[in-house]
Amino acid sequence: MNLFSFITNHYKKISGGSQLRSKLIRDGFGSLILRVLFILLSFLISIVLARILGTRGYGIYGYIFAIVSVLAIPAEFGLSTLVMRETSKNIVLGNFGSIKGIWAWSVKIVLIITLIIFISAFIFYFLWGNQFNIIYKTTFLWGILIVPLLALSNLRSAALRGLKRVVLGQIVESVIRPGSFLLIIFFIVFINSKNLSPDLAMGIQTLSVGLSFGVGTILLIYSQPKELKQVEAIYKSKIWLSSTFTLALVNGISLLNKWINLIILGLFVSSSQIGIYNVAIQISILASSGLQAVNLVVAPQFASLFVQQDHKRLQRLTTISARVVLVINLIITIFFILYGKLFLQLIYGSEYVTGYGSMLILLIGQFVNSATGSVAFLLNMTDNEKLTIRGSLTAVVINILLSFILSPLLGINGAAIASATSIAVSNIILWWLVYKHLRINSLAFMRLTKKK
Repeated sequence: MNLFSFITNHYKKISGGSQLRSKLIRDGFGSLILRVLFILLSFLISIVLARILGTRGYGIYGYIFAIVSVLAIPAEFGLSTLVMRETSKNIVLGNFGSIKGIWAWSVKIVLIITLIIFISAFIFYFLWGNQFNIIYKTTFLWGILIVPLLALSNLRSAALRGLKRVVLGQIVESVIRPGSFLLIIFFIVFINSKNLSPDLAMGIQTLSVGLSFGVGTILLIYSQPKELKQVEAIYKSKIWLSSTFTLALVNGISLLNKWINLIILGLFVSSSQIGIYNVAIQISILASSGLQAVNLVVAPQFASLFVQQDHKRLQRLTTISARVVLVINLIITIFFILYGKLFLQLIYGSEYVTGYGSMLILLIGQFVNSATGSVAFLLNMTDNEKLTIRGSLTAVVINILLSFILSPLLGINGAAIASATSIAVSNIILWWLVYKHLRINSLAFMRLTKKK
């Protein structure tokens, strides 16, 4: 039995009717398709930017984007997960006032935090801005505008998913945002024949995020229940604020670990080296695309099987999904081991070939990530998200320490070793926590017991 037939059969057992069953299957595989599209569009963006901007320009763009992404972590503050959860829960309970309240309250919190970030960023800019190149400064000024737009756009998507418009809620961030970015670049560079600079690229990114926010707002207005217009907003600020701290910690640590390695590397190497390393990162992310896509489909099934206390089927689903993920990873990894240099030269340009070594190192980390299966989702979907924090915190600490030690000595290869080590160690820790607390072996090499 393959992964998709397993999930389809499970949907049939947990759903109460054919209409609900068809919706669950449609949403699950719709999410999978959108995730694959997002991964492909993101990879295409990296190729276009690397080609047009060159190593130095792509390095500047990538470095500022990493800083902006870290600044966006406190701006969102785990609110998108809270909005999705509270909207979904209160739709069932018919508490439309609470839905109206959480939507308004979350926007208010984002704007307050964004104002603090803006003030802090501009103080830094005026005090130490003279130490940076003009391109860095203008790129940063465009990038800082992304922070509130990105957080608000994610809130809109979360609200749509909470209203059970699962596919619609993901279209904005998976297709419209990267798709509009590519279209605008195509129009400017290939139709108007204008040169693309890092600051212009960041300005286009800001525009695409703004467009996705606008589209998300329209979709939310179109999808919201009529009852919302007829009720007063109910606020549960203390309860919501308490919940966001845990959610922000879980989401924030993961995002910080994704970008901190690149930011630290930028303290020790040139912009061109950053650009080369950024390409290596994009390719390693492609190798983990199977894990990202499969997680969207299996995560709800982990939760339902856990609630049903169906340990055998949970173990079976875990093993099948881990094998699918590992096969996808192996196909991509073997391809880049054999043809990586040729691929870098033909697709990205000859100047990026020097990143082949760091790319292989990062692929090793992603291999371990895939081989250990959906460990984080297994913990998060079974009310063990606090255990996930342990592994994530360990990854951040290892990443930061090794990045500061190895980046000055080995450059981009040192940063790659730091990143791959942190990914491997944290996933091994999470694998052990899954086995210890759930008695589930998430490894793809786990022997699959025959179904009785």
